Amino acid sequence: MRLFVLFALASSLLHLGAATPIEKRSQCATQLSLAATLANRLMSFWYNPTLGYFNSGSLWTDANTIEDFHNLMLAAGTDTYYTIDQTSQTGKDGQAASASTWSSTINGSNDDSLWLVLTMWKIADYLTARGKDATGYLNSATEIYNMVAAQWDTTNCGGGIWWSTAHTYKNAITNELFLYASADGYLRTGQASYLANAQKEWAWLNKTGMRNSQGLYNDGLDFNTCANNGQTTWTYNQGVIASGLAALSVATGDKSLLTIAEVTLDAAFAHLTQGGILKESCDNAASGGSQCNHDQQLFKGLLMKHLQYYLDMANDPVRTAKYAPIIGAQASAVLHYGKNAANDVGSVWYAPDAGGSVWQPEASASGLAAIVAAAKKRAQCASQLSLAAKIADRLVSYWYNPSLGYFTDGSLWTDANTIEDFNNLMLAAGTDTYATIDQSSQTGEDGQAASTSTWSSTINGSNDDSLWIVLTMWKIADYLNARGEDASGYMAVPSSATEIYNMVAAEWDTSNCGGGVWWSTAHTYKNAITNELFLLTSASGYLRTGEASYLENAQKEWTWLNQTGMRNSQGLYNDGLDFDTCANNGQTTWTYNQGVIASGLAALSVDTGDKSLLDVAEVTLDAVFNQMTQGGILRESCDDAEAGGSQCDHDQQLFKGLLMKHLQYYLDMANDPVRTAKYAPILAAQASAVLHYGKNADNDIGSVWYAPDAGGSIWQPEASASGLAAIVAAAKYGTC
Repeated sequence: MRLFVLFALASSLLHLGAATPIEKRSQCATQLSLAATLANRLMSFWYNPTLGYFNSGSLWTDANTIEDFHNLMLAAGTDTYYTIDQTSQTGKDGQAASASTWSSTINGSNDDSLWLVLTMWKIADYLTARGKDATGYLNSATEIYNMVAAQWDTTNCGGGIWWSTAHTYKNAITNELFLYASADGYLRTGQASYLANAQKEWAWLNKTGMRNSQGLYNDGLDFNTCANNGQTTWTYNQGVIASGLAALSVATGDKSLLTIAEVTLDAAFAHLTQGGILKESCDNAASGGSQCNHDQQLFKGLLMKHLQYYLDMANDPVRTAKYAPIIGAQASAVLHYGKNAANDVGSVWYAPDAGGSVWQPEASASGLAAIVAAAKKRAQCASQLSLAAKIADRLVSYWYNPSLGYFTDGSLWTDANTIEDFNNLMLAAGTDTYATIDQSSQTGEDGQAASTSTWSSTINGSNDDSLWIVLTMWKIADYLNARGEDASGYMAVPSSATEIYNMVAAEWDTSNCGGGVWWSTAHTYKNAITNELFLLTSASGYLRTGEASYLENAQKEWTWLNQTGMRNSQGLYNDGLDFDTCANNGQTTWTYNQGVIASGLAALSVDTGDKSLLDVAEVTLDAVFNQMTQGGILRESCDDAEAGGSQCDHDQQLFKGLLMKHLQYYLDMANDPVRTAKYAPILAAQASAVLHYGKNADNDIGSVWYAPDAGGSIWQPEASASGLAAIVAAAKYGTC
């Protein structure tokens, strides 16, 4: 990595380029513990394993409760409730996948059918995550879906799915569920018929007038006039439309559908709440008032669950930051107003029970759904984001020179990574605090200008620096796009990212060691980091643009890199190859090499659907935390807490933070709660070390994390940026 300390270069901004980092926040330990408490009560008191039903339950409410158990197990990375697949009638029927059984069980109810489709898919997701056979459940989902799809009708109101085979009513929930199941079915199978159904459904539903002037969906249509029937705006209708539109948005790339969804979500939290907490029209905390029936008790939790699904698919940290406090408020109400000493949850959340709350399994399942949603989509850990802001404030106020546009003693690539961290923080926190650095830094200005000649002069032949800048341009564009601002200079063709990437792609060479990108245009070295970055930018470029050349380059790079022997017998990547022998040169196994390979393989996994690449990545990640730590905390080979020992140079001070940042990106793209649960405690431990061992009273971070500073730590902007990256990663994925 070239030290390239640039005179007036603001070298700035960040990196990571994966366009599809599904936003997966850390599962909050306290909320998951509460969810387990509620689930345990449901299983021990309300569930009858002999009959395979919940007491007083129905087909569709049982199905949703079972879905909640699997949502919880996927979030927590546990198998606590898996036996319900074998003991419940829904689970048994799902495994058998008998069309005749399902036809008899469902008995013509199309909305119940679609809830079952979602449950079958969630069970299949859980089984697949555990490496188990999910064929029966997937087949059941297909059979049930096809029964409902055959109920599409144009003779009444011009389209839509009937509520039941009695053909007496077309309502919101059935058609919202058909939209979601169709769009999600396409995402799961790639079969065009699902997408055609989703688009047909939305084209019809959007013009029915079921969404009223407040932005809320009423219950359905009048059979004779086909007008909105003005019946109750139940909470669950407002959630399922959002998850359906998000799935269709992912299927088509049309993000305007998310804006439409949020009209309804915002209306729900504006009009269907009391004191900011959801209140169903049948909810009454006082005795003697209205009470929700078994079905209605589940509705608020369904809104919360489908808001979680909406945010999963929208994959937008700004949108998540918008709704996280709302989700957290509902979870708090469930805990403080809804839960009793027996760990049941009542039907009323908006106020303490005064005799009006109903205590049934559906109400508890509703509360469970809200708690799991909060565990997954909570606000970023406030304490960690507050600490990150303090570190960033110190970097800007003390180490950054806005007149020159660079950090004191910084270099092209280290400045870029530091500004990336600012943008990563702003996206995580939903703020604009450090936006001016995009304009004041020289790299930000150059990025907006998108001049090939400027970039060629600035980069001066350094291919690894070039690729950090490519990632920088993409991250700036992500931030600007999230704010609805113009990112064309950073992203559109011809853009800085494209221009710089193409310069590096031209450096692919087969004359030495059979392939790979040179470290620099001097053509003297092929190293790990340059080729790992080329893998990441190529795979991410394909995700962003869909251009086949990016994917071809990513596959070519991985094929070559995988056979070079740069990964040693311990699973760690050494620095590079010997020029003459093309053998692993045995040089230092820096921490950042082990992180960037992981994010690159995750991006390629998303490109190709090959999840085995994630397992390959984790061989290296696991090796890092087994072999490059002291007391569980990362220690670079040049780190020494004691005075008089070795010290890391400016470049090396950044390496540990780069590993943490790229582990965050790996988890973003892997989008697997089991993998997240595996690494969350590790991320939290590094952040804790940064706080307790690394930070001084000025809010600088030293180069040493593994022990308190005893004179050996170095206090430079690169070290602080490294700590900042670790804290932001922990805010997203570390345990609470």
